[in-house]
Amino acid sequence: MNILFKRNYKLLLEDIKNVFIYIRRDYNQEINLFPSKNRREVLFLYRHFLKVIPPMHQSLLEKRCAYEEIKFNFREGSRETDFETINLLKNTCYIIIEKINNGVYPPFPKYKA
Repeated sequence: MNILFKRNYKLLLEDIKNVFIYIRRDYNQEINLFPSKNRREVLFLYRHFLKVIPPMHQSLLEKRCAYEEIKFNFREGSRETDFETINLLKNTCYIIIEKINNGVYPPFPKYKA
């Protein structure tokens, strides 16, 4: 009975160890491929914001301010290296796009750093 238990316990530990190795390998592979996959998506979001948001404003000054604010925010976001923070920023962009499509914006909220 004791030998059977030890054998089963050893097999269980090996299975758990193999699962964690696969999870870790997949995570590392995703992190290595993330910059190349991410670049195209962020460029799409940047272009979409530049096309959609400035024309929503009335005066030329407001349009230029919106344009420069979008450029500044994307430039600041480009310095980010954390995987989860980048995903959070992208999800925020998609939420803003969804709100624009639903007619919630304008007026746009003002965020203070």
